[in-house]
Amino acid sequence: MAKDLKREDYLKLVGIVLLGFALRLIVFTFFIKEPEKHFLPGGQLGDAFWYDRIAVNLMNGNGFSAALTEPYLPDSIRTPIYPVFLTIIYCLFGHKIYFAILAQIFISLITAILVFNLSKLIWRSTTAGIASMSLFIVDPDTLFISNYLLTETLFTFFVTISLFLISKQWDNESWALLIISFIIMAIATLTRPIFIYLPMVIMGVVSVRYYKLGRLKDYIWIIILSLLSYFALISIWCYRNYRTFGVFEISPIGSYNLFYYGTAGIESQRLGISIDEARKKLDDTYFNDTKFLSLNFPKKLSIARNYALKHITKYPYYFSKITVNNIIATFLPLAETIKQVLGESKKTGLRDIFEQSGIKQGLIHLCKIDKSILMLLIGTLSFLLFIYVTVIVGIVRAIKKNHYYIIVLFTSVIAYLVIIPAITGYSDARFRIPAMPFMCVFSGFAFLRSNRK
Repeated sequence: MAKDLKREDYLKLVGIVLLGFALRLIVFTFFIKEPEKHFLPGGQLGDAFWYDRIAVNLMNGNGFSAALTEPYLPDSIRTPIYPVFLTIIYCLFGHKIYFAILAQIFISLITAILVFNLSKLIWRSTTAGIASMSLFIVDPDTLFISNYLLTETLFTFFVTISLFLISKQWDNESWALLIISFIIMAIATLTRPIFIYLPMVIMGVVSVRYYKLGRLKDYIWIIILSLLSYFALISIWCYRNYRTFGVFEISPIGSYNLFYYGTAGIESQRLGISIDEARKKLDDTYFNDTKFLSLNFPKKLSIARNYALKHITKYPYYFSKITVNNIIATFLPLAETIKQVLGESKKTGLRDIFEQSGIKQGLIHLCKIDKSILMLLIGTLSFLLFIYVTVIVGIVRAIKKNHYYIIVLFTSVIAYLVIIPAITGYSDARFRIPAMPFMCVFSGFAFLRSNRK
């Protein structure tokens, strides 16, 4: 944390952190009442069970496997960092999920402190830093996500610290910070593989900046070394998948989503059938021959990806419609999942209401639903609308102050984290969470009325 803070600023930061901790603990109490409701197969948090299962198998010496019984076949979908994180927690405290959740709560609070430091660093303002941190720490979706046994909290931490180090490197020109930031980006990619291409985008911005400053020749070898460090680290896991499954890739999850969400979504809209019916139709059409059934899962998904790309090319209208819907859903509240966590069994989020009913019927239905759900939706949506408006204001002010490279860097990160999942077939508010630190940084700048610190 910055050394030049006044005592009252420290007290403000401590108060904000304590508030964030209290809010997260309130949500935590709902999780520990019925953990099996959220973390068992078919639970409301989906992938949570499988991350937990891999961690348990690692702890018990059964390898990187999500299998429940022998022979504990290796898992190909998940990447290693988050299960290893859970394994470390379990080895220290036993197989107790709530310790992992508590660890994530602290990581979320550390991320909030990073948001403060990042905003203060680039805007040269303690006021902007405090505003950015406050918005991040009280964001309903972010504080709920910190209680999920999912990758978002850890991934958001890695992405935030890597961008903080790059901003710090721009401030003091330390070549070591650039290399370290790309090493952390590799760890972020091994947490969520959707991140895999973003470091190249970031390095493009870094390279253009040094080119415009006339210093690209001075940094070219550092840039190359940073990228080599990134690719070397993720290649270790790619090689593991090649040795295990015969496919040199970090994860086939993108192919899975593209086929079972993207292509199935196209068929669902085109034929007027449910998404489950569309998936069964695709399986029956493409994958019932003996030759295909003999392949391992990653190789099946490689074939599925090729079919998906052909389907997307054939029906661009439906694919574009799905992509736009996914992007919109990313910016809506996570309230349907929140309400499920608090005890509601039905999906009643904005996306579900309007996709199933249409806009007119959706609005009618929205007025009739449980008041607590309605208040949750309205409250979260109001907060998000405030964030989005202040993001725009912050960007406009940043343009006036000539912070062009910061704008390009952070908007590129936000756009990538929102658009790429939408293109691969499915996206919701969970995919917005890693972009929230950078949105809050822009929002914080909107609060400045002068150059005072």
